Amino acid sequence: MIVFVHNNKTAGTTLKFILRNSFGIHHCDSAKSKTKPFLQKDLRFAKKVFFGINSIAGHNLVEPTKHLTDPDLDFITILRDPVKRCASHYQDKVARGRINEPFESWIKNKRFRNVMVNRIAGGPDPDKAYELLKNRYLLVGLTEKFNEFLRMLGIVSPYKINIKYKKKLVNSDNSVKRKILSDKKNLKVLKEGNELDIILY
Repeated sequence: MIVFVHNNKTAGTTLKFILRNSFGIHHCDSAKSKTKPFLQKDLRFAKKVFFGINSIAGHNLVEPTKHLTDPDLDFITILRDPVKRCASHYQDKVARGRINEPFESWIKNKRFRNVMVNRIAGGPDPDKAYELLKNRYLLVGLTEKFNEFLRMLGIVSPYKINIKYKKKLVNSDNSVKRKILSDKKNLKVLKEGNELDIILY
């Protein structure tokens, strides 16, 4: 089974569309469990509901190499330039109307800092995240090389993947992100707040 560990704003929504398009009812969104982290008991339930499940994906797959113990799991994930990823994450929250606070206060929340390392390693440990990616993951891609990642996924996947896609959730207005990235003070805060993700990337 493919287990896609979805880091926010890394083209993950597009990849989830590809998985759904490829596997139909045999794909599951782990967020439906409403638990964080997604645990082995949640996976057992998903297997009952989605009989013959081929893939699962979600933001709540936190340190899945620890919490999911089935021997047939192929972990995959996508990383992105941490500074751009974080700025896009804030822009997305604003665009969806989920937050109404300035970037300067939003970035102080630990939940939005070093997202990739924390999700993969279960805590602020880039060395552990790197070792897990190296030794436990079937495939690790980069948003910046998304098409190459898809071609590799098509080769190593245990199932046939339909890699035709249209980009999902691409913001037509990037003014919020551009404003953040063009401000030297904000750029410094972004780098400090994503120091561990930068090491991993």
